[in-house]
Amino acid sequence: MTNDGEEMAFPITDVVSIYRGAEKDSDHWTTEIFFGLDISKGNTDEFSLLGEVEAERNTVGSRTKLKAKHENSKTNDKTTANNSSFDGSYDIYLSNRLFFRPLKL
Repeated sequence: MTNDGEEMAFPITDVVSIYRGAEKDSDHWTTEIFFGLDISKGNTDEFSLLGEVEAERNTVGSRTKLKAKHENSKTNDKTTANNSSFDGSYDIYLSNRLFFRPLKL
């Protein structure tokens, strides 16, 4: 590994995780957004709308995951689904094969 031009070496047993450093805190985050729409007409008129957002923050010592989802469906103008959910977790890396999850939503 090099740091500011200085080469450094570590025993592989001391490596917990490898993650490229970032200049800004926002560079640690990755985000995915999904929208879905399904409309069908015929003997039964159906309408479904789905939205989902996932975000993950990785650092050398920890990982944070967040997920929000909402679904709204109607059949013949009657609501058949109106669901929202939120999920999240926080992990602390203890070694390169083991992590501790003190928070799970």
